[in-house]
Parts: sequence; C-alpha cells; structure tokens
Amino acid sequence: LDNAIAFALAKSYNDCSKPFMRYKIGQRLKGTLVRAAGSGKRSLALLHRGLDAVSSKIAANGDKNQSSRAAIDPVDSEIRFFEDYQPGVLTKAVVRDISGFQANLDLAANVKGRLHISELVDDASAIASSAKSPEQAFEAAGVCVGQTMQVKILGWHNSKTEKFLPVKKNMLPQRIVLETTVRPSEIKAGSAVLSALNATRLASTNTIKVGQVVQGYVKNIVAAGNARPVSVAVILGLTLIGFMPITVATSNADVATHPDQYFTPGLPVEVQVASVDTKSNTVSVVPHGKYAAGIDKPLASVEELVPGARVLTSVSAINPLELFTMISVVSADQDNKVAHVQHIRGKIGRFDVSDTLSATPFEGFTKGQVLEAAVIGIRNAESLESMKVDLSLRPSVVRPDQVSSTDIADPVIKSAADVTVGQVVHGYIKNTTEVGCFILIGNQMTARAVISELSDEYIRDIKSAFPIGKLVSAVVLEANGSSNRVSLSLRASRIGNVDASVIISQRRLDQINIGETLKGTITRIEHYGVFIKPDDSFVTGLCYVREIADSDVPVDPRTLYEIGDRVLAKVLKVDVAAGRLALGLKASYFAKGDDDSSDSDDSGSDSEPDSEADSDSDSGPEPEPESEAGSDSDGEPANMADTSSDSDSGSDVEMEDVSAPALAVTGGFQWDDQDDESHKQQGSDSDSDGSSDKNSNDDDSDDDSDRNAPGVQKKSSNKSKNKRSKMQKITQDITADLSEQAPKTAADFERLIVGSPNSSFVWLQFMAYYLSQSEVEQARA
Repeated sequence: LDNAIAFALAKSYNDCSKPFMRYKIGQRLKGTLVRAAGSGKRSLALLHRGLDAVSSKIAANGDKNQSSRAAIDPVDSEIRFFEDYQPGVLTKAVVRDISGFQANLDLAANVKGRLHISELVDDASAIASSAKSPEQAFEAAGVCVGQTMQVKILGWHNSKTEKFLPVKKNMLPQRIVLETTVRPSEIKAGSAVLSALNATRLASTNTIKVGQVVQGYVKNIVAAGNARPVSVAVILGLTLIGFMPITVATSNADVATHPDQYFTPGLPVEVQVASVDTKSNTVSVVPHGKYAAGIDKPLASVEELVPGARVLTSVSAINPLELFTMISVVSADQDNKVAHVQHIRGKIGRFDVSDTLSATPFEGFTKGQVLEAAVIGIRNAESLESMKVDLSLRPSVVRPDQVSSTDIADPVIKSAADVTVGQVVHGYIKNTTEVGCFILIGNQMTARAVISELSDEYIRDIKSAFPIGKLVSAVVLEANGSSNRVSLSLRASRIGNVDASVIISQRRLDQINIGETLKGTITRIEHYGVFIKPDDSFVTGLCYVREIADSDVPVDPRTLYEIGDRVLAKVLKVDVAAGRLALGLKASYFAKGDDDSSDSDDSGSDSEPDSEADSDSDSGPEPEPESEAGSDSDGEPANMADTSSDSDSGSDVEMEDVSAPALAVTGGFQWDDQDDESHKQQGSDSDSDGSSDKNSNDDDSDDDSDRNAPGVQKKSSNKSKNKRSKMQKITQDITADLSEQAPKTAADFERLIVGSPNSSFVWLQFMAYYLSQSEVEQARA
C-alpha cells in the first residue's frame, strides 16, 4: 500500500469496549482490506476485522449484511447466524470462566452468553450443603470452566423495559450478551418453550409482591449504618437484591456476631418478601423454609419474650441514661401464611450494661449494633404498639452458667434487702442539694448521703463536685428493709482503698497510730492552724497554731506556710469517733539528740505532760480555738466538726496532754542580785495570772452549769465566749511587748530566753548586752 494511511471503524474491532479503553497509539492491528487507497499522499484505505472462511465467502458474494450477522465458529453446528439464538432455543455453549455470580459462555467466536447463579437448579437445597462460595455453587450444579454443555436461550436483557427480548437481524453480535439457563425443568421442556419464571427472573420493586416466596442466593453482608443493623444481601433475580436484617435472619448470637462465617456468598436461601419500598428501591425479606445447618431461625412469636429469655436486639438510639433497642419477631398470618416482622421496643439501663459499673457505660455502642441480651422485665404487654421490654447485657444475667460470683464487681441491687451495712457499692449521682446527694445504686433503688458524709475534705461547691450522672463509690451506713431506705457515705476514710490502680496504700483513720510521723501536703491555711493531707491516708489532719513552733509567742501560720508546701508532721491524737486527726509540726517532735543539752531539754519536755495537764486543769479547760468556735462560718471540713458539746469543751485539753510543754525554769535560778527583783516581779505577775486563770475557770464552770439550765443560749454563743477568753489570755502575755520593741534590760532578755531557750540568736544577743555593759564575767556565765 506504499505506507498509505488505513482507516477502520471502531465497531468493526470492538465488542462492548470503548475505543479509548482498548486501543493505544502505536498498537499493531490486523484486518482485511475492504477498500483500497486511492492515488495521492493523503488517500485512506478501509480495514475490517478478519473473517473466517464462511464469512469471507459470504463477503465475496457481495452480501455484506450476512457477513456482519454470521456466527463465527459456533459451538452448535446448526447455528449459522446470530438471529438463530432466539428465546427458547436449546443450543450448546462452552464455559469460558466463572466471575462472581455468573458464568461467562462462548456460544460462537463472536457470540457471548451469560449463565446467572439463579439459573443453575430448580431446588437450591440440593446444593446448599456444598455451596460455600459462588464457584462451589456452580461446581455443585455441574458447571465447570472449559465444559461444553446444553443451555436454553432466554434472550437478551433490556434493562430499560426489564424484559428478555429476541435477537433481530439488524443487531450486531459484538454488542449483545445473551442470557441462558440450565435449570433441569427448562432443559426438559425442550426448545421454544419457556416456563412462567420470567416474572421472578426479571422481578423489580415494581413487579415483586409482598408474601412472594423466592429462591435466593446470599450476595454479601452489608455493614450497619444509619440505625440499620447488619443485613444479609440476597440475590432475588437477575437485577433485584433483597435485604434481610441479621436480627430477622437468626436468633443465634454467634451467627449474628460473625455473619460472614455462616451467610457465605453463594449460599442458597429461601426467603419471603416482607415489604417493598418503591421510593428507596429496596426489598425486605425474611427466612422461609429450611435453613442451612447451624443457623437458627428468628423469634416466631411475642410469647417467647419471657424473663430470662435470650434475644437479639439492635441499637436504635443512645442517650446518657439509657440505650434503646429493637427486637424483631417474625410471625406468619394464620390465613394466608404471609410473614410479618414486628418490632418490639427494648431498653437497657446503666446498671444493666456490665457486671462492673463504668463512668461512661454506653461508650463504644453505635446505632444499628446487634447485641445479645436477656429479658428482665416486660411492660404494657397488652398491646404490641406500647409494649416495652427491659433488657440486660450483664454476662451474669445473659449467661449465668459461664460467670462466677467473684467476677461480679457490682451485683444487681433491687431493694435495701440486697445490701448490708459496711458493703462498698457504686452508683450514679441522681440529684445534689444543699444537704446532701441522692445516689442511684440500682435501676429502681435510690440511696442518700448527707453532706457530712460526702468527703473527708472541705468542699466549697457541692453541686460542682458531685454533678448529676457522676459515678461514685460509697459504703453502706444503714439499710432499712422495712422502709426500703439506704444511707451511704462517700468519705474515702470510711470506704478504704477500693481502687486497685492506686499504687500507694491509702489508710483509714483507724489505721493511723499516735506518735508516728507522716509526710503530707498543706491543703488549707487558717488563722487557727493548717490542714495537712498525709500521702498515705484518706483523712486530712489539723495542726493548731500552738503545735507549729516551740515557742509560747503566738505565730501566724499564714506567714510561715503556703498551700502546697510539703511538711513532716507528728500524730498527736486520733479520734475515730469524731473523725479527727491532730498533728504537730514542732521541731522538738523530730529532734535526733544532737547534743546532751538538747537531749535533756527534749526529755524534760516529753516527761512533763502530766504537770502541764495539771496546770491546765487547775486553771480550767482551755477555750476552743477560733476554728472550732466558728467552724460553720469558716468552712471547717466535716471530719474536724464536732457534734457534741462535751467534745467541744475538752478537745483542747486532750490535745495539750500529748503536746510537748515549753522549757520550765525553777524559782531558785538567779542571774544576779538585780534579777531577784525581776523574779519577784515575775512571781507576782504569775500569781496575778493564776488568779486570772482561776477566775476564768470559775467563769467557765459557771458557763458549764448554765449550759444545761433551761433557756440557755446556743452552742455558738458559748464558743464565741470561749474565743474572747482565749484572746484575752493571749493579750496578757508578759512577752508580748518584746515582739514590738528590742529588749533593754537583763530582765527583758531573761523573758526571751524563757520563751525560746534553744535560740542561739537570743543567747548571742544576751551575751552582747553584758559585753556592752562591760560585764565580761556575766557574759561568760
């Protein structure tokens, strides 16, 4: 052709593919020259795909139309043209391959056919046991790759009209795929006879009827979504797919959990149409007839919903308090045996999700999720529309034979009879008021915790600390079965270490011993003392101002400490009944005995608590500090608050017994002649103080006697009076002047030394004073 440019029509080389999908620039093609190129450089030659001998002969005779209609190398020798493959014709075909749910056939070299999985057998139960995949289904029906078999032509499928149409003379075989069947009933009927199955073969949402029974094949498993549970997609016809929710497909939890292991693609299933939605173009089906082995059918009646029954349910809605579900029951009409799916509403509470309560019980649940649950109650059973079923997901309820009692962290609580005093329970805050909290410890059981039993520490805002829905741990203080009332305590000191994740063992108040040393953190500072939270205890202790330093001079703890400071404290008193822990921070409590003098001082200090207690008893009970007198206004924690007047009046005296007194100076010790007069003056001052203390004692005794008389004032007025008495006593201290001005005489220095006998700074100042007076011998003494 002298390198002439050839031209070929795409339809001559393509069957169904598009040209740009099959051919590329530079690709080599073979063909038959139909028209030679003319003269000239730009002349074209016309090519056509090569023909067989028959077609070439026909083309040589000049019948071009017969050439395009001819069947090239047909498997059935009786076939000559493409229009010979009319609906109902029995012919032969070769299985080229099996792809998905269809077998691709070769009827001729240029004629293609298709055998759908739904056209294999009349009764799919014959291959159900061995059909674990589409390939196995074809193999069980006797269809294998490379096999030559007899088939019946159904026609070519028109997707617009949803019909099988015959082949016409003007149709090209390259563009059409013929549908075939190998059903034994169709083959037996012979040529030109088709059964009435075309209505099912070509079923659509417009033609299929509710109640119609269809032999289908599993296509795949459709994941849950948009409140729709996991579903089984079933092939109902050539183009129609039905959906069977897993809760409708079976009542077996293992099947519902692993549907892909039981409903394998290609598995034959007989189903019945339950509903048709033409708007969404979907069909819902339910099981009908026999199932494959190992797959249980769904619930068939509402009467099967009894307490203790295990059911499958799908999640329909989720809120913070409850989980709403749907239970599917497949029941048949007594008249026409048409299956109907009834959806019963179910509810799962926070206490029925697990045997161990969680702060977020519904975390991880999604809409459409399928769950195995046990029926624990039925409400409004008179009507299906209003019927509600209470369900439980607890393993101990669903499968009690597989769960031991030790695995149940939070047992079911229905009434006060289900709990005992001292039992640790968990619950959710139902409501918080100014006087305490109401706590749900069961679906229908509410307990109460008063404000004094909410925490061991001071809580400024109760409602923010205990919001509604919060999971809390509590110990039962009282359980009244007759009134069905339960009192709880949320104080960690009463509950103990119930959290295994806590590395450091947390002790209760009754586990702390007097005299031991604790490490802790300052959590609160007031004018009357500091609050200390030990590292290994639930209880917060209090150190009063008199136990902060080894000095009789009043100190302000707010100038010495800050919140968060780490301190070492000594346990002075443990009052389990009142919930009090008294601590001390004095340096003398932790002295190691650096020298003999300090040892003697410490031993003398430790050996005289009785004498100090005697002196206290002589002068009367020491007034309560401001912290206890005004505990309500100052916001003292519950474990520091007194509930009886007796403990108020004597608590400080008891704490004085375990505290170390200041250094006692005997009256026979003299510095010089001048000091004798000062000692005498001190003696007179102390006498006046003693008389004052005695008067104070008399006043206190009068107050005590008046306290029990009718018409007396309340406890708060007595505490205020004690507070004023305490402040009056402090202002009479003879060393108070020295805190505002420097000492000027030897007597002033002696007063300072009496208050701080271990202060080297005071001793150096005292010696410097004598040296300034040229009293070297006195300074050395």
